[in-house]
Amino acid sequence: MFGFSIRIVWYCLLMAAALIHFVRRQPDSYWLWIILLLGPIGSLIYLAAQALPELRDPGTFNFMSRNAGSGNWSLRSGENPSAGNYEELGQLYLDKGQWEKARACFDRSITQRTDSILYRGLGPSSS
Repeated sequence: MFGFSIRIVWYCLLMAAALIHFVRRQPDSYWLWIILLLGPIGSLIYLAAQALPELRDPGTFNFMSRNAGSGNWSLRSGENPSAGNYEELGQLYLDKGQWEKARACFDRSITQRTDSILYRGLGPSSS
């Protein structure tokens, strides 16, 4: 009896995962019908055809390694010296513990912006 109810819970979780992925990615609409009409089998088919290939993509989990892009951000801030680029580069330096570089980037970001104030605990002000 309990095995049957646990199986229903797993089926519902599988369909919920497929539906959430469908809503976020917006693939072709026929996948929605496959998920809804075929139930858990359709959810497995959808996840195998749509979600599994995304996991093999090398860029899927790039958001997890923030420090890997510090060289990229320093190049970007050299090419495009916008306040946002310097703010992101300052945050990367702050995460690495390079306080002087972080402070220089935040100072440059703050002087370029007039619409926001950044509150950072980077020691006493130089002015």
